[in-house]
Amino acid sequence: MLKNGAEELFGTPEFIYKIVATEYQAGFFGEANLLPKSLFSSTNSSEEIIVFPHQLKISEEKTSLEVTVNKSYFKGSHYLMEADYKGKTIFFNSSFPLKKDELYYLKILERD
Repeated sequence: MLKNGAEELFGTPEFIYKIVATEYQAGFFGEANLLPKSLFSSTNSSEEIIVFPHQLKISEEKTSLEVTVNKSYFKGSHYLMEADYKGKTIFFNSSFPLKKDELYYLKILERD
C-alpha cells in the first residue's frame, strides 16, 4: 500500500485488514468510521479506533452511540446506512432500509 509515493504498508489484503490503523488504510476496504474508543469500553481514553460498517449493529438497549439516519443505500445483500453521530457522518449495515431522521442506538460487534 502506497501513500504519497511512499510505502505505507506491505502485505496481503487479509494481513492489512487485520492491522488497519488509520482511516487511509481502512479506505481500501470501503467505508470506515473513526470513533472514540470510550464508546465501546469503560476506559476514559481520547483514543479513536477504526470501525467498519459491518461491525456496528442496531442495539435494542440504549447505548452511547446514538445516531440519526440520513440515507440508505441498497447494496444487494444489505443496506449501507449513512447516519449522523454528534455532527459526524458514520456508516453501518442493516438488513433492511431505515427511515430518514429515525434515531437508533448502535453497538459494536467483535472484529473479524
